[in-house]
Amino acid sequence: MVLLGLLALVLAIEVVSFLNDDGEVAPAGGEELLAAVESEYNNIYVYRDGPHVTMRFGLNDELYTESKMVVGDELELPVPYTRLMTVGVVYADRLDDILMIGLGGGRTSWYLHRHLPAASVHAVELDPDVVRLAMEHFAIREEPGYRITEADGRLVLSGSEETWDLVLVDAYRGPYVPFHLLTQQFYELVRSRLNAGGCVVQNIDPGSMVFDSAIATVASVFDHVDLYRALGNTVVVAYDGPTKAVEELRERAAALQEEHGLHHSLPDLLRHRALVPLSEEARVLTDDFAPVNYLKALERHNQGRREDG
Repeated sequence: MVLLGLLALVLAIEVVSFLNDDGEVAPAGGEELLAAVESEYNNIYVYRDGPHVTMRFGLNDELYTESKMVVGDELELPVPYTRLMTVGVVYADRLDDILMIGLGGGRTSWYLHRHLPAASVHAVELDPDVVRLAMEHFAIREEPGYRITEADGRLVLSGSEETWDLVLVDAYRGPYVPFHLLTQQFYELVRSRLNAGGCVVQNIDPGSMVFDSAIATVASVFDHVDLYRALGNTVVVAYDGPTKAVEELRERAAALQEEHGLHHSLPDLLRHRALVPLSEEARVLTDDFAPVNYLKALERHNQGRREDG
């Protein structure tokens, strides 16, 4: 049984208080509130602070930054992990068809569209209000080579025979990655929709209680998993076939950088590749295993450690 959003991973993203003493939405610092929408899926807020426009989702009296842009500079990616998401172009043998699950403000998918104009970039977003606000405040639009579908990303994959060279997963519900986008069955589905030489890229919080299980789950499906460290986040790149040696990746990154002139240097981003020790006892996540009790036990354990100092 597919579990649609019953459990999720908490992401290490910027968190700010968003209620004033009267229980009303209050901008942080000197920010100007541009939009506040209570959608079917999220409480969405868009702020302007100088040259920055930020989209945040609200949950439990806190706001979680989902996307940020610099006004007038569509090629800048201010959020560090979104830059690392672009290393996937180095791993994919071809860059004709790119799928992005999770739109937010559209910065990563639009960045790839602008730098790879010959590619077809397809962004999928569950929440229609997120799409509308992204178009109104984050300078994205549908045009040749860039399209947006309002749907659940997993259902798009399962309901189509379309295949991709690169699949990026950066979907949130508030501070959470929906659980059905983290299971073995989900990654098997992604793998079945990848062209030969393709890869999948996903942002996963290393501070999550099930981080080891999340990585173990990806590794149970794909031959190789490489990890890249950003501030508070880990970007996972998974692929099949022969191992891509570091020198091979460096050469391809340099060639792509010279050809496309990406705003954030691909050779520089490759330097964030990291070895992350994982527990050998990590359990693979499946559609029929939502580890609620397991997570609660870990939470109690961690709470005890915090109280101990």
